[in-house]
Amino acid sequence: MTKVWHQFSFNQKIIYRNLFRYKARMILTIVGVAGCTGLMVAGFGLRDSVGKVASTQFRQVEHYQAIVTLKPQTKLTLTSPIRDAMSTETHIKDQMPVYLQSIQVRHQPVTLYAVGQRQQLDKYFTLLKIGSQSRMQIPAQGALITQGLARNQKIKSGQIVTFRNNNGQRVSLKIAGIVKNYLGNNIFVKQKYLNQQTHQKCQPNAFLLKTASLTSKQQKQVIQHLQASGQVMTTTFVQAQIKQQTAGNTNLQPIVLIFIVLSGILAFVVLFNLTNINISERQRELATMKVLGFYNREVTMTIAEENIIFTIVGIILGLGVGHILTQFIVTMASSSEVTFPLLIPLSGYLFAIIMTLIFLMIVLVITHKKLQALSMITALKANE
Repeated sequence: MTKVWHQFSFNQKIIYRNLFRYKARMILTIVGVAGCTGLMVAGFGLRDSVGKVASTQFRQVEHYQAIVTLKPQTKLTLTSPIRDAMSTETHIKDQMPVYLQSIQVRHQPVTLYAVGQRQQLDKYFTLLKIGSQSRMQIPAQGALITQGLARNQKIKSGQIVTFRNNNGQRVSLKIAGIVKNYLGNNIFVKQKYLNQQTHQKCQPNAFLLKTASLTSKQQKQVIQHLQASGQVMTTTFVQAQIKQQTAGNTNLQPIVLIFIVLSGILAFVVLFNLTNINISERQRELATMKVLGFYNREVTMTIAEENIIFTIVGIILGLGVGHILTQFIVTMASSSEVTFPLLIPLSGYLFAIIMTLIFLMIVLVITHKKLQALSMITALKANE
């Protein structure tokens, strides 16, 4: 350290000495800046994590645009009217028959999906393993459940889940894995495995549709065209669900904005107050430097460089704090039906960094003005 220390200029030695001389103020500044930066990052994280849960669900997990539910007792064949209607509808790109059933697992609503061809399901769902980006496949003898159901009911892989179907029959499924999901709770099984467990043939009673991007008028035309087959009970486009979810989250935007603005103001207050304390505690030292012939800019830089170093360290720590804080909030805010994704945009990190640096520059300008007006005689009379 001696060789390194001798390489520093006199001003640098003063700065690095003061960095560790006033340890309490160093800790307060770093912790204060880190907390404020973390709060700003968390504000942007909450905005996206809560506001984009529906779009994330239908962009990353589910890749269909509509669900067609058939009327009860409908026998689906290759020549069924509904198949003819879908084949003649130009807006429909692809379709997959599935068996859908609304059930309750330990009093929690769940949608059961039973599919015939596993490869075809991959076009409509991306089933990712929790904690990784590896894609999971529905096993021949087992079921996959979504993370919300597993978390709330404390279900783990390898356990047996029992429920009653629409006929009142008790059905047991072995859980083979847990997959990511953000809206609702689902169970995915192969149709053959479900037939074995229920001892009956579960015929497809719904279709998942892939369509082009449609206007509201075109969606109504598709619904009317499918209804004309006489076998359709309901047709639901997911775009309506996305709009409904987005409209429900618009009320959160002012709260998040206040969260971000107050965090920025708090960063300014922290830097301003701690800088004032720094100056008041070191008036004799600063006045002595002016008496010895240091220029005002040089005197200011002894304070400024300390603040710059503390702020940079605080920002780096604050970005990590913001990530952890956002993850904690969205985890605690998740309910039995909604699991909020952790989404922090790059713009959120950049905004937090830029705003903290802007407030630092404002504080440094104010500090420079105060040090220019510092009375050397009065300061040298002060007790430190």
